[in-house]
Amino acid sequence: MRNRFLLTNTVDDKGSIVTAPGGAVDLNENIGMKASNDLFFYNANLGLSAGVEWNFSGSTCLVAEIGYNYGFMPLHLTRKEENFTLFTYDQTSQTATYFRNQATLNQLHLKLTLLF
Repeated sequence: MRNRFLLTNTVDDKGSIVTAPGGAVDLNENIGMKASNDLFFYNANLGLSAGVEWNFSGSTCLVAEIGYNYGFMPLHLTRKEENFTLFTYDQTSQTATYFRNQATLNQLHLKLTLLF
C-alpha cells in the first residue's frame, strides 16, 4: 500500500480571455498559479510488483521490474461545487457549465535498473 500526502499544488495555464461574443481575444498565461482546492490532501493506492535480478559481472547487476498500482481513492476533490474552476462555455446561450476532473491513479510501470 502506498500513501501520498499533498503539500502544495501549482498549475501552469495558458488560455484566452474573451471580453464579449465576437469581441477581442486576449491571450493570458498563469505561471505557478495555486490550485489548492483541486486535489485531495491524502491519496492511497495498492501496488503489486514482480522483478528479476541478473548479476552479469562481479557486483554489476541488471534489475527489471514490472508493476501495477490500483488507486482506490479519487485524485480530485469534487464535493464543493463552489470551488469548481474548469468550465465549458456555450456561445449560443452564453452560459458556463462548470465541471471537475475525475481520475484515480491506475498505473502500469516497467523499471530497468543497472546497479554497479
